Amino acid sequence: MDSYLQIAETVLRSTKRPMTAKSILKEAFKADLVPHRLYGQTQHKTLQARLSIDILNKCKKSTFFRNGPGTFFLREFLSDTEIPAEFRKEVFARRRTRSLVRGPILVANRPSVEALFSRNQRLTATEVCSRITFEELFRYERSTEKSIPKSAVWVFSIVRKGANILSFRCGNYRDYRDSFAQKRSVGFSAVVTEDSRNLFNMEDFGISDCGMNAVAADLNLSSSGGVPSEEGFSQELSSFFLSHDRGSPCLIAVLEVKAPDWFEPVNPSLSINDLRWLKCDVAPNDIDDFDPWSKGVLKSYLALKESDARSSKSY
Repeated sequence: MDSYLQIAETVLRSTKRPMTAKSILKEAFKADLVPHRLYGQTQHKTLQARLSIDILNKCKKSTFFRNGPGTFFLREFLSDTEIPAEFRKEVFARRRTRSLVRGPILVANRPSVEALFSRNQRLTATEVCSRITFEELFRYERSTEKSIPKSAVWVFSIVRKGANILSFRCGNYRDYRDSFAQKRSVGFSAVVTEDSRNLFNMEDFGISDCGMNAVAADLNLSSSGGVPSEEGFSQELSSFFLSHDRGSPCLIAVLEVKAPDWFEPVNPSLSINDLRWLKCDVAPNDIDDFDPWSKGVLKSYLALKESDARSSKSY
């Protein structure tokens, strides 16, 4: 065998059952499939990393899929009815939302941001665009570059269906910080990278596409990483607010993803669970159970409802 992935493929095809990386290597050693150059104390960790990266990068084109936390199986068996149904169940996982990323990321000029938000911690996308152009505020650069003070830009995507918004609980796999891990959330978040920008989304620097891709990845809406417009999903960049990430100031772009009436989330990933719809205009009883960014979004929805109610009474 020339690689860890080839070893895993051979073992899984032989055993015809999902296995952990450690179990795969144990069977491989028994069958004398492991060349001497691959010997080491932590080979199972290397194999698990190789399998995880292959699945993450290739998605449904990968030879492998996750059957559960830390267990892997061959995609070719998904349609094999001779294999037990529980072995053919696929679960999904995405990178931690706040893990380090490679390459240039979208940043905002911090002095401009502070001036823009001097009176309000939250502004609509229209208010931001009317006061300063995107080109004046945003640019892409590597996080290690030394320039004027900057704030990383995150997108926080809200999935909305009518008067309801989708909520879920974050697992430790998704976020290790106390204020986010195991908390409920109403947003699928991602740092905006240069890879998100193309000729069709130059105006918002790829923010909307990045947000749609995060939703698609977490809810398994598309193997290609995006939500096809013909499926009835639409998006609108609604607002911006200031926050912090690991002690550093950041700018959060709120993207509203409007789901069609037929949509119901299925196949939750390893990093999210307990999906449920919430009334966006009703205060939840357990607001402290939500992560900080979700609290801000929920409060803004309630403030908008109160504002609309006052406006209607004035007429």
